[in-house]
Amino acid sequence: MTKLTRAVLVLTFAVASVGGRADAWTCRNDIEVQCGPKACSVSKGGEFTPMNVSFDSNGTFSVCAYSGCWEGKGKAVWNEPFLVISQKQVDWSDPNRRIDGREDILIAFSSTDRLALVKAGGFVLPMHCTKEAEAR
Repeated sequence: MTKLTRAVLVLTFAVASVGGRADAWTCRNDIEVQCGPKACSVSKGGEFTPMNVSFDSNGTFSVCAYSGCWEGKGKAVWNEPFLVISQKQVDWSDPNRRIDGREDILIAFSSTDRLALVKAGGFVLPMHCTKEAEAR
């Protein structure tokens, strides 16, 4: 095997192993922000139920609030250190799949400081995130 062939094989395996593994994150919010067309309001402390958000670098996500979740796979775009995931009209986990429960989902995440901004319907939430492997 030539040095060039060996180098190409090593590089191919390195790229394949990185591309096959998706980093996964779990996030929680300290405040709740709800926005309408003209204004936003903030709830703090015990005045709201925190949301649970999880996502991976392949674009799979779950945004859970109160009694259900918006779950799916969105378009994931990496621009180190940022990951942006977006998907239009994601079904709410309502068994009836009501059209009025669907929302556009946006997750913007910085791996440097582990902060995310999550938008789901009228919710616009800053969140603190941990890597799922570290949370266990």
